[in-house]
Amino acid sequence: MSGPSNHRRRGEALQLRGVCIALGEFRLGPISLALDCGDYLVILGPGGCGKTTLLKTIAGILRPAAGEIHIGGRRVDGLPSYRRHVGYVPQHSLLFPHRTVAANVRFGLRYADGSKAQREARFARAVELTGVAGLLDRFPASLSGGETRRVALARALAVTPAVLLLDEPLSMLDPEARQSLVETLCGIRRETRTVTLHVTHHAEEAQPVATACATMLAGQIAAYEPAVPKGAATERGERA
Repeated sequence: MSGPSNHRRRGEALQLRGVCIALGEFRLGPISLALDCGDYLVILGPGGCGKTTLLKTIAGILRPAAGEIHIGGRRVDGLPSYRRHVGYVPQHSLLFPHRTVAANVRFGLRYADGSKAQREARFARAVELTGVAGLLDRFPASLSGGETRRVALARALAVTPAVLLLDEPLSMLDPEARQSLVETLCGIRRETRTVTLHVTHHAEEAQPVATACATMLAGQIAAYEPAVPKGAATERGERA
């Protein structure tokens, strides 16, 4: 992985090249990042520094004023969200209250390529990765905070994204639900190797799962350093 610099590597899953966006008086960027498959970048920073704006820009909800976004070697900043191969979990989950959990998870698959059987396989895989099999017939109003986050995560994973964007996924959860979801995120990183951006206010969230951490202040990445997730050294030793 490389940080916010001009260095680029072949095969990178996500590249941001001088991305800038203006929202009223707020300015984001320029931001340059290069992340490869298996990278899990945690971006730390106070409220209002631009973390969510960056995720929305990658997802296609906001359009950059300048710069380029490349996913899997393809430039996507001019494409609609559903053609970017991005899974986005917003801070407040935004599940459809009138749809069951199963219907919420399947929602993004309406745009997916492949046969019905292939789409069902993606659905089943997302359900397995997030542990929501027991919730499929329920409605969002009956879910706990941790269950709601898992369903939103399953919906994002069902489209088999090249890039997964997580906005404060552990906020406002009790300690037990937070620890359980951290373990799920670690499993998803190992199983899918999907490049992931996870934004948060809390530095301690980065330790179990991050492969790198960045600090954002006033729309700029102010610091960037690698991190070693718990268990990463053991995993590398086993592969060696």
